[in-house]
Amino acid sequence: MKPLDLDHLYFDGRHYDLQNGDYEDDIPFYVKMAETYGGPVLELACGTGRIAIPLAKKGFQVVGLDAMPSMLEQAKKKSKGLDIEWIHGDARDFELHKKFGVILFPFNSLAHLYDLESISGCFACVRKHLIDDGRFIIDMFNPCLDCLMRDPLACFPVAEYTDPDRKGRVVVMESNAYDRATQINHIKWFYRIENQPEEHIEDLNMRIFFPQELDVLLKFHGFEIDKKFGDFNETPFDSDSEKQVVVCRKR
Repeated sequence: MKPLDLDHLYFDGRHYDLQNGDYEDDIPFYVKMAETYGGPVLELACGTGRIAIPLAKKGFQVVGLDAMPSMLEQAKKKSKGLDIEWIHGDARDFELHKKFGVILFPFNSLAHLYDLESISGCFACVRKHLIDDGRFIIDMFNPCLDCLMRDPLACFPVAEYTDPDRKGRVVVMESNAYDRATQINHIKWFYRIENQPEEHIEDLNMRIFFPQELDVLLKFHGFEIDKKFGDFNETPFDSDSEKQVVVCRKR
């Protein structure tokens, strides 16, 4: 099992929130899934609680698991008074001694599992913690070949936000080099504060999962796919879909 390589990237939950916190497209969908299938809810790779906190505010008992203490520290600050248990753990190997009606693995987090051993470990833990009629829901992008095969020397805009320590406006750019043998997209994020010469570089490695591959992996590990959507409006998945939103149950 390859080690997780997240320490360098998710080093500060404040920066993560400023870069991603405005994204809310998926939250109504996950609330609906929890209302449909019931709690409690387990979110793997919960980060700073972007999804877990809205679920708890709707009255669900939520457990958030993440491998990065910096993410959980920020989540705890944001969630005082809510019924959320934050757990420092590895999504590939965990034991919580309880079962869940819904287990989420959202926001492309599956891409951090690079090898079959990691995927198998995660899916086995999910099966162990899912009630018999529960649902496991994955949100993963549908690979864009044009994006994967971009010029590795070119840079593209990712985000802009104000530095949490008031140092100025942060501009984030990215480049990528896709390894077709391993199916890992090696991304570099370039952080620069406007009007300052220094540049901070972070590596983001993401395993690419093609649609049929993801379906087969789930079936191989004992899941039956109920529904597969192409977006959070529950549009049926097709070739033009940007997302792979998979709702499955134990076989």
